[in-house]
Amino acid sequence: MSDKIEEFEKILKDLGYEDNSPIKPKEQKLMKQTNYICSNGAIAIYLFFIPYFNKKSYLYLEYLDHLDSPDLKDKIKRLAEKIEFNTKTRLAEIGWEAKYNRKPETYTLEEINHAIDELRTGNISGRLIVRL
Repeated sequence: MSDKIEEFEKILKDLGYEDNSPIKPKEQKLMKQTNYICSNGAIAIYLFFIPYFNKKSYLYLEYLDHLDSPDLKDKIKRLAEKIEFNTKTRLAEIGWEAKYNRKPETYTLEEINHAIDELRTGNISGRLIVRL
């Protein structure tokens, strides 16, 4: 077992989360692309879905992303509570990204509204964590 995994396991144990399940890499990112053609450009919106083997695998990736954080243990604790770590269900990340062929600020409000109408949100990018 690597030092990082051992440290992660120790943090979980210190927080009261004992889990012997394996840590596996995230599964393949599933994407759907939708293109919007505007007056002088285009916007491509990518909807994505990333399933995780288990909540422990998801938390481990977040742990790796925040290794240098001085409040790493608190971040893991808050996230474990938020995803209801002790409820043994799978987890997935759902989100969207936008790519433009010109600077985003050059699109009119009407063009942006048209592009995001299908998403029914005011944001072009973001993510949501769901239990499966």
